[in-house]
Amino acid sequence: MSDEEILSSYRSLSRIEDCFKVMKTNFDARPIYVWTEAHIKAHFLVCFISLTIMRLLEHKLNGEISPERIQKALISAQCRSLEKGYWEVFGNEDFLKINEILKKEWTKQYVPLEKLKSYGK
Repeated sequence: MSDEEILSSYRSLSRIEDCFKVMKTNFDARPIYVWTEAHIKAHFLVCFISLTIMRLLEHKLNGEISPERIQKALISAQCRSLEKGYWEVFGNEDFLKINEILKKEWTKQYVPLEKLKSYGK
């Protein structure tokens, strides 16, 4: 292999190791308390999908917020029903920053139900 190919392979290895680190620490991928092969595969599928969503969010946020902070922000997200079809959406400062970066313009975090339903799209 050329020097450039070796460096490229090494950088890829570092990214893969980082993914495993995030899965182990943030998503509690280990220890696994399931015994059947189907349950084990399902557990790792959920972890892989979570990691994919996390990486997409990191990319969309231009690396401004770490995976740990993204996870805490998403956990902090809450909403409660108000009158006339509106919901109050709130969370920690990182959650509000994520919404701002993703261009979710919610005036004072009061959101019509239809807009809230389309949040993940």
